[in-house]
Amino acid sequence: MVPTAIVSCFTRDKAGGICISRLKEKWSRIIMASRRNCNYFLRALVFVTAFAFIRSELLERRPQLCRYQDAWKALKVPGKYYLVMRSYEKEPFYKNRKCVYNELVSVNEEERYTVNIIGSIDPSDGSRSNQTAYAWVRASEGYPIPNIIQTSL
Repeated sequence: MVPTAIVSCFTRDKAGGICISRLKEKWSRIIMASRRNCNYFLRALVFVTAFAFIRSELLERRPQLCRYQDAWKALKVPGKYYLVMRSYEKEPFYKNRKCVYNELVSVNEEERYTVNIIGSIDPSDGSRSNQTAYAWVRASEGYPIPNIIQTSL
């Protein structure tokens, strides 16, 4: 099926042939109009997308969620926690070590820090390594309670 815009462009000269010059002229007008509409659409799309990214804030910058992000409460939970991490070709901190975990050793309520053991396993020989690390909390800008965990490691 031929679009109506193209069909309306075909005109006949007095001899019954198709007038090519008028066809080119009408076709170029159609193309220019569609380009203008496309440019307006793209500009509007970029504006809306940029506005959406500006409005969507990161979770750590939303004080209304502070009751769900109490870092000190999370830091004091006893037990061993295995860290989920991506497999990188060259992981900068843990290298090729696997099963990285954190285990709470002690809590200092007065000075608000914890002592933890950070451990991992080397898959090439099965050896384990442990390090002692201190962890404390702080509040990000605009938060009434601490929501960020920092560590000495």
